Amino acid sequence: MNFHFKRFIFMILSVQILALLLLIPTPAKAELAINDDWYYLKVWERTDWPVGLGATSRSWYWGPAPFAVTSEVYAQSPNGVRRVQYWDKSRMEITQPASDRNSKWYVTNGLLVREMVSGIMQTGDNPEESYRNSPANIPVSGDPAEYNADSPTYASFKDLASLAMDNRVAQSSKPITSILAKDGVVSTDYSLITQYPETAVAYYEPTLGHNIPGVLWSFMNLNGPVMIDRNLRSQTIENWVFAFGYPITEAYWTRSRVGGVEKDVLVQLFERRALTYTPSNPPGFQVEMGNVGRHYYNWRYSSTYGIAPAYTQPSTRLIIPKLGIDTAIEYVGVLPNGNMDVPSNPNNVGWYKYGARPGEVGNAVIAGHRDWYNIGKVVFYNLDSLSPGDLIYVQSSLDKRQTFVVTGVSSVSAYGGASESVFGPSITSNLNLITCTGDFDPSSRSYNNRLIVNSTLVG
Repeated sequence: MNFHFKRFIFMILSVQILALLLLIPTPAKAELAINDDWYYLKVWERTDWPVGLGATSRSWYWGPAPFAVTSEVYAQSPNGVRRVQYWDKSRMEITQPASDRNSKWYVTNGLLVREMVSGIMQTGDNPEESYRNSPANIPVSGDPAEYNADSPTYASFKDLASLAMDNRVAQSSKPITSILAKDGVVSTDYSLITQYPETAVAYYEPTLGHNIPGVLWSFMNLNGPVMIDRNLRSQTIENWVFAFGYPITEAYWTRSRVGGVEKDVLVQLFERRALTYTPSNPPGFQVEMGNVGRHYYNWRYSSTYGIAPAYTQPSTRLIIPKLGIDTAIEYVGVLPNGNMDVPSNPNNVGWYKYGARPGEVGNAVIAGHRDWYNIGKVVFYNLDSLSPGDLIYVQSSLDKRQTFVVTGVSSVSAYGGASESVFGPSITSNLNLITCTGDFDPSSRSYNNRLIVNSTLVG
């Protein structure tokens, strides 16, 4: 049984409409706070939801989906264990579940690069709460080691990194001319000044004492589409200290095999991320974050990559072939009055983000509008045309589809309460679609019924 919904059953209230919006009463905020899954997804949504939907052509900040979800020892977490998610580019973690969920730092991404370079795996806040390993002999950039044997690894940076407030350098303004070999030896090629002038230093970070080249600094402060309150807005994509941490090395030119082709790749290590600049890549993908999350997981567990449940792949689109629906999924929460929120775009649908995720054991709920002022018919206008046996698909950020088959279609009074089958507990993975139906009352600007389509996961 989905544990979130054990707390929901006794709180299901009546279905209401306000100004043509589908509003569904939901549990109190204190109850909703138990679902930490949403807070991981919220961090991803800001930067990578636009990438997953094709709204921008930049590279991923986290990756399309987590590849492992697990628990790890951490001394300061409740019972000495914290839940973590591994993504291509990093690891998300919630160390203190009882802390302020509105804080930018409620979900953090670990100092994975520092650990791989030092060979010291932290299992708590204090230095003695650690486990010693060897520095990671994994190439920072490019192809895996078996195809990229001569490329510098995290271990190559150990004597160059600021791991104990050491290895500080003087401020500079010149382009990067230093070349790092796999054995950690640094050489200089002054012809790189004219070859790559875009690498001239743009910022000196005083905390650990390192220069950041302009091409990386611009990426770290890039403005572009981000998802905020279910709307695409143009803002600084992410706070760079939150995303990257402080630089722990200078930037160095390396030679690395990328897709089997040897290329010049500029690499700089930060506490949380590795940034690379590959001049021969297409615009928009010249600066990328290394696959630190995958590298660290392989280093820590010395095993093949983990497998995360399919439902942890962020849902991006709802597809109903019979109705010709192929639309974006917004992540909706709760309004101040306690009702379930609705999609901001009338042609999108909204998944109730505090409940089960599509494909997870439990009842996932997706709501959509039937019609909209000044538009007329919108996304769920013909939802009542579905019948048992029809197929519904939820597409993920990995372009994988989960298939649901309709098991029932019913109508309930807007004032008599929603069916327990919509929000109640379940031992199967269900997807329930909801919209308005019945007669419209102009005086209350409301429909008098709700249409509910129940479906269950089949593949």
